[in-house]
Amino acid sequence: MNFIKGYKPTEYQTLQKDLSEAFRVSGKSLIDLAAEAGVTTTNTIHSTINSDNQVVSDKVLTKVCESLNLGAFVLWINGEKHYYIKSNGTPKG
Repeated sequence: MNFIKGYKPTEYQTLQKDLSEAFRVSGKSLIDLAAEAGVTTTNTIHSTINSDNQVVSDKVLTKVCESLNLGAFVLWINGEKHYYIKSNGTPKG
């Protein structure tokens, strides 16, 4: 499904790697991201950035992506979860 202009479908594992890279170059701390995402623990942010499977809510995942300026989102279609990332890739420092 490639119907969203400027975005390409991706697997969660690829999105997670892009998240890790975006975090690395962002200069932000886990505490910064937790505050921006509206969560109370840095463990939630750590799980978002480092887990091979999605263990946080779609809302938290999306907020972390926004905080890291990583154009990505989750879309549900007929009960199936799809991940999309901006076609121009991971932000650089």
